[in-house]
Amino acid sequence: MLKNGLTVCYDYGENSVSISEDGLGQKFAVGELPCKILQHEVVEEISRVFFNCIRNYPRHGENFSQEEVEIAERYVLSALSFCDFIPAQHLAQGSFIRNMEWYRALDPESANRLLIAELERAKDTDFLLTDIGFENMGRFLNLCFNDYIIDLSNAIELFTVFSATETGTASREEQDLFKELCEGLAVDGKVPGIEMRMGYDLAKGNYTSSYVINSFLAFVVFEFSHYQDSPKRVMRCQNPECGCFFMASRSTAKYCDFPSPQKPSQTCKVFYPQHTYREKEKADYLGHLEKNACCRLYVDRSRHPEAYDEISKLIRNLRTYSFEKKKEVMEGRMAKSEYQQWLDSFQRNK
Repeated sequence: MLKNGLTVCYDYGENSVSISEDGLGQKFAVGELPCKILQHEVVEEISRVFFNCIRNYPRHGENFSQEEVEIAERYVLSALSFCDFIPAQHLAQGSFIRNMEWYRALDPESANRLLIAELERAKDTDFLLTDIGFENMGRFLNLCFNDYIIDLSNAIELFTVFSATETGTASREEQDLFKELCEGLAVDGKVPGIEMRMGYDLAKGNYTSSYVINSFLAFVVFEFSHYQDSPKRVMRCQNPECGCFFMASRSTAKYCDFPSPQKPSQTCKVFYPQHTYREKEKADYLGHLEKNACCRLYVDRSRHPEAYDEISKLIRNLRTYSFEKKKEVMEGRMAKSEYQQWLDSFQRNK
């Protein structure tokens, strides 16, 4: 069997993890990797590739040999060779291979009980495959994929409610779910897929430890179990069209380093402050136009007291409907010139 997974070297002094293709080289503060892996297209793309590859895997033969299992493992690993973000790639590969190893190790009676339970779960859940079993490698891979998806879903759910709770943005439902998930994690055996490895560093002259993580859920639990020692805090992006969680050293940080939904070529940190400034300038300009229009009517009223009531009504109507008109301009549904024409239309009958 192939050994795969995300190798994490946790440095208690720096409260960071060091991860790269060979297990060394890249450092991330605790909490940064879940933000990068679990919120964006990377896991969606990985899961989509897995799904397409596995659904197209040949289904032949009544049984499968050890050689076929190893071929399937290499097939699964190669399916993600496109992924440039190595931590996500290794975590996804490790999660899938772990399921393959676990299911293959079951005795026939245990495998039959598990399959009955998994078939019932698949029927009740829309995103799970129902063509699962141990008859051939294709159905076996479908079974492993189901467990992979459940593990990923549980990880995303835990990450989301933990982060929402920490940032004070959790709804009542999310708060209740977080409590429920914590109670579930208190049960032994609920968090699979962490292997501790010891080694000796000849250069430093001491023993070192690392962790091989083969589960998305275990990865989130591992990261947030060290959260209190992290030099950064989880924050929620204040771009209203984003709302992603990110890690920041400053409590005043407002915007994330992820692509902005409004302009993906720029991050929220770059785009949204500029966007806010431009919107403020536009709002100030529109307010200036409204003020000028009202001043014109006030002057006209002072010069023509006989038309006091008529001009006062024009002023009230202008102020009443101006907010909605300015909103149309801000949202791009009305041009500034059209707004000016609308203001100019408030004239008394002469």
